[in-house]
Amino acid sequence: MKKLITKLVRHLSKVLVRFEKSDNTVFMKTAVERVNKWMEDKGYCVSDLSMSKLCNMLGISKYELSWVCKSVYGENFLTLRKRMRILEAQKLLVENPDTPFVYIGERVGIPDRTNFRRQFFEITGQTPGEYRKSHNR
Repeated sequence: MKKLITKLVRHLSKVLVRFEKSDNTVFMKTAVERVNKWMEDKGYCVSDLSMSKLCNMLGISKYELSWVCKSVYGENFLTLRKRMRILEAQKLLVENPDTPFVYIGERVGIPDRTNFRRQFFEITGQTPGEYRKSHNR
């Protein structure tokens, strides 16, 4: 997780340097800061969070959110949200070996057990059970 954050911060610094000469610098820096704060606060774990709701919460446009997700994080909003949720689930699965998968899914914003399992497998190539077994030896 620390490697990912370090990589994202480095990439963010490069992106911000590119926009320092732009007329939209202030607006884009604000959008980046707001999205970064949302990420730090694990806002991606809210289950019914749509792109529109997030934009309203952060006070930015869909264009700005899309730009930040693509330019800073290298993914579209939905893919980024899913990946961050699964990264959090991986951490929780290891830290809480006795917690049922459905509760882990709920904590990361994916309350449907089948959907949680499917998304987890898409990102990791393992089911939550396989992941937990391989990391709790």
